Amino acid sequence: MNSNKQLNLAEDGSSSEVIHLDTTVSPTPLKTESDVSQPVDLSAVAVMLQNDNKPSIQDIEKSTNEKPSAVSAPAPKPKPRFVPASRWIRFQLWFNTYRKFFTFIILFELAGMITAGLGHFPYAHENTGGIVIGNILAGVVVRNELFGRLLYLIVNTFFAKWTPLWFRLACTSVLQHLGVSTRAAHVFERNHRFFGWAAVIVTWIYIILENGYRNSRSSFAANSYAFAHHQELWLSIFMAIAVILPWTYTRKVPIHVEIPSPKVAVLRFDRGLQQGLLGRISRTAVLEYHAFGTISEGKDAKHHYMVCGVQGDFTRSLVNDMPTHIWTREVKFAGVGNTSTLYRRGIRICTGTGIGAALSTCLQSDQWFLIWIGSDVLKTFGPTIAELIERGTMELLAEQFYKWNAEGL
Repeated sequence: MNSNKQLNLAEDGSSSEVIHLDTTVSPTPLKTESDVSQPVDLSAVAVMLQNDNKPSIQDIEKSTNEKPSAVSAPAPKPKPRFVPASRWIRFQLWFNTYRKFFTFIILFELAGMITAGLGHFPYAHENTGGIVIGNILAGVVVRNELFGRLLYLIVNTFFAKWTPLWFRLACTSVLQHLGVSTRAAHVFERNHRFFGWAAVIVTWIYIILENGYRNSRSSFAANSYAFAHHQELWLSIFMAIAVILPWTYTRKVPIHVEIPSPKVAVLRFDRGLQQGLLGRISRTAVLEYHAFGTISEGKDAKHHYMVCGVQGDFTRSLVNDMPTHIWTREVKFAGVGNTSTLYRRGIRICTGTGIGAALSTCLQSDQWFLIWIGSDVLKTFGPTIAELIERGTMELLAEQFYKWNAEGL
């Protein structure tokens, strides 16, 4: 094969390089399989000769004779970001503290009934009424705000920071799950008060009748001495106190309602509170109390606040018909945030109106960090809440500046 090049001058005066490729025909000799060469791609040769890089025909033939490299192994597939949880983890999530309480109580009661049926628990035969009232008393007491505050006080006083972490987490979980689950809270809140009072009245009727017919089932005989020496009376007295005592702290107090947006109502009350408390409020003295987290800078603060998301009829009425006074219980009940004193440091994560239950912890302790997830926070929640956060941040910066004796900020 011969090749020669000719430089032609175009009509416009520019030069172009024209390449002529001449081939000669000759008889094809008998070639072995190893001598067979691949045909030359003439168009590829022409393009390469027009460029600065002009390899020889032998190089082109050599490159065409090379076999393509083997296909590289496919890259390993990336690990999926979502890994399904194991059955053990799913079981632990399902078997939560509520179900643990339920299982423990059922097994405990079942063990007592089996033991009594086998004749190894004579107390149950002689004091069946006392056992029944004791169960009712336990159900009433765990819903009592004062009893809850007492449990939180004991745990926070004696087990804070020095006990193992698993123990403190267990205490928090147990205290958090006392009472009624959120799923049944709305129905329970509307009806439990009247059912509870009715249960107390029925219990007292039962005690009086049981004491009168204790000696003879055919005739009623009141015996005040015997009545005072049976445990049913004292258990019922404790139950009545547990029901009545929180109501003695019910007051109608003045409030200031701020409506920063149609989604939120911010209620301002007088006096400061410690962190981790929740308050109950109602338009009436008796019906339908609703619980909300409280925000306060400390016990010595002038005010505390409630952030109410406008979702139901009650909170919607706070926006449409803003009250100047509202019914509340002066003794607040403790929430899970109250156990933050158990830990050396921590992070509170909340969304939206959850800031009402989380902000006090971070305002009153510099060892707790707040992550608040929300949309257009200033416009939605207003300047009052934003000012509390900003003021708390500035005070924290100033405190750390002097604490660390910093030279710059």
